Amino acid sequence: MEQPYRESLVELVQSLNKPNAVVVEVGVHRGRTTEQLLKTFPEITVFMVDPWGTWIDGREITPEMQAGFMAEALQRTDFAADRRVVCRKTSEEMAAESGMADLVFIDAQHDYESVRRDLVAWNPKVRPGGIFCGHDYNGNHKGVIRAVDEFFVGKEFAVAEGSVWWRQIPTA
Repeated sequence: MEQPYRESLVELVQSLNKPNAVVVEVGVHRGRTTEQLLKTFPEITVFMVDPWGTWIDGREITPEMQAGFMAEALQRTDFAADRRVVCRKTSEEMAAESGMADLVFIDAQHDYESVRRDLVAWNPKVRPGGIFCGHDYNGNHKGVIRAVDEFFVGKEFAVAEGSVWWRQIPTA
């Protein structure tokens, strides 16, 4: 694995001890994380949520660039086409129509408002005993830190290798 955060995410999925887990990745970009999960866990299903729109973290991206990112994500995960669900929607749109998941991983827009909206939208979609997590809890992404700290005020959460914040949803 080329990124420490992917190793942490793999460990979190393993900790579920559920071979056929349902995982949601919010913010797919080029599909590298989804590819790693699908290769590591041959029975999981991954919902790939990304609008592949014209903005990434406040930077305008041409439609051609985003089409290229989406094509790369699909190519990377084509080996597991029967276990991936491509959701070309915004995070909030998909959360509104989504069922429950065993693990939700947030790695989309990194500004405070976007992260806050993702947290509010997806937290209720994590099954009891499941894991709610995300990437970039570090000094380079102050919006992520602020949104996560405020959302989990009075609740415990941890930060794993690679700046992955996570919380296991209580079972009762």
